[in-house]
Amino acid sequence: MPAFRPQGKIRLQSRLLVAFISLVTVAIALVILVMDSHQKHTVEELHLQKGMAISHSLSAAASGALLSYNYVALQQLTQRAVEEEGVRYVIILDKEGIVAGYSGRREMQGRRLDDPLSIRAAGSDWTLVQSVPNTERGRPPGLDIAVPVYVEGSPQKWGVIRVGLSLDEVHEARAHTRLWGLGTGLGVLGPAVLI
Repeated sequence: MPAFRPQGKIRLQSRLLVAFISLVTVAIALVILVMDSHQKHTVEELHLQKGMAISHSLSAAASGALLSYNYVALQQLTQRAVEEEGVRYVIILDKEGIVAGYSGRREMQGRRLDDPLSIRAAGSDWTLVQSVPNTERGRPPGLDIAVPVYVEGSPQKWGVIRVGLSLDEVHEARAHTRLWGLGTGLGVLGPAVLI
């Protein structure tokens, strides 16, 4: 003969289990959200610092070629710089705002870029960071870092170095963290549901 179990006790156990699982689910979701937000800010800041370092390094390397209008050297400089991981493009503008070097697009030399991003970058007298929408569907936006080139002893701006950074790595890292959090959460909740 089966043992008698009071119905009230089963309901209480079920309620406690559902409450526990709900509480753990909310806690895991909050941890994932906080981790995601923190990681986004940290990795974006690291990418920004990397872009600034590349831009300032190129500014120093390009100053002599900008002074002598050596467009060949400037084009070669853009080609070498774009080989850095995460760099989408490098554009060097001379003091008139004309393209002196454009990575992967030699035909742009001697032209003036007239898109809003380029106009703001060419007109800026200080470092300017802009968000760049991505034209490829499903890919995250990037950053455009524009650094003016000044030569020691001269107050005149001799050009602008623009470095376009991809934020694909940032979004991949965030997706990985979310999957890890989800897997960990399911790993914690799985045994609780089986109890």
